[in-house]
Amino acid sequence: AGAQKDQILSATLRGDVETCPSGPPCLRGWWELGMSLRSRMERRLLERLSSRFEDWLLTLDEEARLAKRCRQGRPPSVAEYLAVRLVNIGVFPTLLFIELTTGTAVPEAIAAHPAFQAIELLAAGLITIANDLFAFTKDHEQSWPNLVSSLAAEQQLSLHDAFAKTAALHRTWLAELLCAEEELLVAAPDMLCVKRWLRGVHHVVCGLTRWHECATRYRSVQELPDGGHVELALEFGSRLGSLGPAL
Repeated sequence: AGAQKDQILSATLRGDVETCPSGPPCLRGWWELGMSLRSRMERRLLERLSSRFEDWLLTLDEEARLAKRCRQGRPPSVAEYLAVRLVNIGVFPTLLFIELTTGTAVPEAIAAHPAFQAIELLAAGLITIANDLFAFTKDHEQSWPNLVSSLAAEQQLSLHDAFAKTAALHRTWLAELLCAEEELLVAAPDMLCVKRWLRGVHHVVCGLTRWHECATRYRSVQELPDGGHVELALEFGSRLGSLGPAL
C-alpha cells in the first residue's frame, strides 16, 4: 500500500495524472502543482522535482520520531538531526525553480558537478541554521528538535555557547559555499545559465533568511530556560558573503 501511494504521489507531482486522485486534501495541491508545471518545466527537471518532494515527505515521519525523542529528554545528535533537517527544510525542491524562473536550464553535466551539489547542500544548511536560530524558543517550548539544542547536548555546551557555535557554523558554511561557487565558475566560465543559477541561489538564501527574521511565528530575541536571552540580528552587505547572524 505504501509503495502504491508513493507511485500515485510521484505521478501526481510529475503531472501524469489527468484528474486529481482521491486522498487527503494536500494531494490536490500536489496535483495542481504538477499539472501547472508539466507544460513549463523540462521533463528531467520535473522528475527531479517529484523525487525531491518525495524525499521531503519521507522526512516528516523521521522528524516526528526525533521530536518524540526530544520529549523523552533525548535530543538527536547533530548528525542525526542534520540528516533529516537538511532535506526537511525544503530547499532542494525550491532550488529547481531557479531554472524555471530564469528560463535557462543547467546542463546535466554541470548539475552533476561536485561543486554544484555542494552549493545545494550548503544552501540548505544555511537556511536550516537561520530557521533554528530564529525558532529556538518556539522549538524549545514544544520540545521540538533544533540544531542549537542538539549542539548543546552533544558537546555539553551552555545554550548561549551553543548559539554562538551555531552562528559560527553559519559563517563556515557560507565561506564554503562561496568557494564552491568559484570552483563551479572555473568549470563553466562562459555559461550564462550557471551565473543566473548562482544569482538565484543568493536570492533564495538571502530571501528565506530574511523571512525567518521577519515572520511572526519566529522571534529575534530568544528566551533561554535559565532566564537569560539571546538577541539575533542579520548583517547584510553587497555580497552574500556578508550575510550572517550576529548575536
